[in-house]
Amino acid sequence: MADTIVTEGFVELSRAFGRVNKQFPKDLRKQLKLAAEPVRADASRLAGIQVRNLGDGDPWTGMRTGGGVKLVYVAPKQKGRASRSNPRKRRPNLAPQLLKAMTTALERNSSEVSRQVDRVLHNMQSDWAR
Repeated sequence: MADTIVTEGFVELSRAFGRVNKQFPKDLRKQLKLAAEPVRADASRLAGIQVRNLGDGDPWTGMRTGGGVKLVYVAPKQKGRASRSNPRKRRPNLAPQLLKAMTTALERNSSEVSRQVDRVLHNMQSDWAR
């Protein structure tokens, strides 16, 4: 679990706020995805640098964020495919290399992600006080 940032009790807190305001879970998902944005950008950049034969603009370096209220993740945009005619589309050993780039990006940006999640929690507290 070294490759994750865990906040305990977040789901229960989110559920309680969702009962008060129906728009809250949507806003929370949006804010959590924004908190993961530095990791996504850094992972995309690192994939172009660390992985051999990949450069800027290569579709394999593109990353996306996803998730919901319980978790947010960063994953590659490009999905693998079996192609005999075009070997650039076939990358069977690319997953471990992309995972290394994503792990490095999380390690580099974990303090920024934690700071942004703390800000989201502080905003939740301020909204609750109103």
